[in-house]
Amino acid sequence: MDREFCDILAPGCVRHFLSILKTHYLQVLAMVELHVWGNDGEISVISPECIASAWLLSMKKLPDLVIVTSNNTNFSDIGQLPVLIDGEKKYNGYKQICRYIDNVAGNTGSQTDQLLDSSLISLLLEKFEVLNQYNLYVNSQNYEKFTRKLFQNYLPFPMMYNQPLKYYNYARDQVKLLGLGPSKTGFFSFSSNEPVAMTETLNDDIEDEENEQVALSGLHERQLLRKAKEKGVIQESKNSLRCLNLIHHYLEQILDIYKTNEPVKRTNHRVLLIAYMACFNYGKLPDGFIGRYLNEKYGDLVKELENEKQTLTYTTRPATSYESPSLINEVKYVAGLVKY
Repeated sequence: MDREFCDILAPGCVRHFLSILKTHYLQVLAMVELHVWGNDGEISVISPECIASAWLLSMKKLPDLVIVTSNNTNFSDIGQLPVLIDGEKKYNGYKQICRYIDNVAGNTGSQTDQLLDSSLISLLLEKFEVLNQYNLYVNSQNYEKFTRKLFQNYLPFPMMYNQPLKYYNYARDQVKLLGLGPSKTGFFSFSSNEPVAMTETLNDDIEDEENEQVALSGLHERQLLRKAKEKGVIQESKNSLRCLNLIHHYLEQILDIYKTNEPVKRTNHRVLLIAYMACFNYGKLPDGFIGRYLNEKYGDLVKELENEKQTLTYTTRPATSYESPSLINEVKYVAGLVKY
């Protein structure tokens, strides 16, 4: 009798289970996921794009939006966060996410505003992003005492060591395009028409010759090391001044556009500008030279953007075991056993 009862009940249980599974699967497909850098409910300062994307999507109040601090770049087609996933479609980076929002929520701005907005987004992603990389990775104090340590909160061993080094090397290459690298790369600043004084590269040949000296004794080696350290400090000071000069240059361009077209302030680039300014002015950075400059030179703008920032919010959830960039998941991903 018990066996007959189980035989009758079993098909119903299976159907019920499959019904629940189907419902859950459809709900997962219906969700729009934004994958970003961060932990403990906070999106990381290492990516203003992630912060701005979360603010912008939350502001549009998409009903099925889920923001995941997965720290897993494998979700992205280009290996970078943020990435927005809607079903089988992926939108990589802030610019593509803005296009997604315009398609879903509609863009009510004029054609002129849209063109200006697109240009300002490109300016921020191409110029401010490099300056942010300089501030976080190339500035020795900020990298050693702050940025490098952040990754232990985002990634497991040994990825917590590999990823910041990878970003550090990438940042060193990128900042050269704005004349912020070693002095011998001044050619890039000249060809890119950035505002860099010619006197800053006046003694490059002399410095290169001195750097080629070979230590003749232990004492001579210590003297050369001390001299190299002093030169490194001087070079970093020069780069910091160039960095502030560039920030001034680009902010003036943005403010000039605002003067002639006030409505453009209400377009998508504004959220990204707030994110970059918040990261430049981040209070936990050991060397807050950019923040001090912005508060002194552009105090009114900083306050204006800070007030707007107070109205922007987001809610995140941590990554599941499947979403997290664990060593096991990485091996499975490389082997083709896991697909994101």
